[in-house]
Amino acid sequence: TKDNQTNNEAAPAQENQGAGTIGNSAEFRKWVDDYENFMNEYVSFMENYNPTDYSQIAKYTQLLGEYSKWVADTEKLDEKNYSAEDWAYLTAAEARVAEKLANVSGKMIGQLQ
Repeated sequence: TKDNQTNNEAAPAQENQGAGTIGNSAEFRKWVDDYENFMNEYVSFMENYNPTDYSQIAKYTQLLGEYSKWVADTEKLDEKNYSAEDWAYLTAAEARVAEKLANVSGKMIGQLQ
């Protein structure tokens, strides 16, 4: 929901909980929210990323490491364990993240031209 999106944008990114620990809808949705919070942090970093500012390399490397953990956890999810509503919740979060990533990518491409 739009309220969830607003709350997620304001919340700090939390440590990856790991998909293997998700056992019910509430835990799954918390995991989805944590994922979206992390991706919001990544997008925020990329909006301000300057490839000539070498001081940002450590943070970028950290974010890439965290992202790879989220990808691995996402690949472990089994649709049999969750309701259609849970998957719709994940899909909505992924759509919001994809839109933000597309926007930041467009800005970065525009800076290169």
